[in-house]
Amino acid sequence: MERDLYETVRRGNYQIFCAYRYTMTCFADIPGRNTSQTPILVTQNYAALYEARMPTAALDVLLGKTPSLTVSELAIKEKAFDDLVDKAARDVVEAAINQATLPGATPVPEKTAAKAKSSPVKKR
Repeated sequence: MERDLYETVRRGNYQIFCAYRYTMTCFADIPGRNTSQTPILVTQNYAALYEARMPTAALDVLLGKTPSLTVSELAIKEKAFDDLVDKAARDVVEAAINQATLPGATPVPEKTAAKAKSSPVKKR
């Protein structure tokens, strides 16, 4: 959060509300802002990286009660996620090819089928 917002929240002693479902979003109702819910904190990937599926577990990560991941642990988790995305992409391509080979299906041109068998490009 920007410094002036931080100082406003601290000085005003505003109540902060948080919601968590894989992303923690905390907000406060600060008079004079153009919104009734001023974002204070937004976190992501705690569920995937720390298996923090409950708000209390996400708070433990945020407050340092759960140890930070080491560089090697982070690399392992990121690789597992990339592998999962790659497998999902391959499964979609395979399903499309199998769908085209069902009886009564519209034949897929050989050129299209060859493209479908190639590895998908990763997008981030």
